[in-house]
Amino acid sequence: MVERRLGKIVAGQAAAYEVRARLDYQRSCPATVNDPQKTAFAANVAREIAGEANVDAAAGPEMGGKDFACMLAARPGAHLFVG
Repeated sequence: MVERRLGKIVAGQAAAYEVRARLDYQRSCPATVNDPQKTAFAANVAREIAGEANVDAAAGPEMGGKDFACMLAARPGAHLFVG
């Protein structure tokens, strides 16, 4: 859907300025999806270090870690935010 919509935006902008444009949309990495067991392990370690009150293991999805998704495709793991 995103690729299709971007194509329409590019075509519309090109038409508005009377130029030609081409969208080169590259799908290089999959979505970042944490392994549930590795995520639980990492959250437990964080609790031991920072304390229960300072760890939010129920945080919602974020738009980060694009390149880490390629690593998770090869090995199970977890992308975390620290700080």
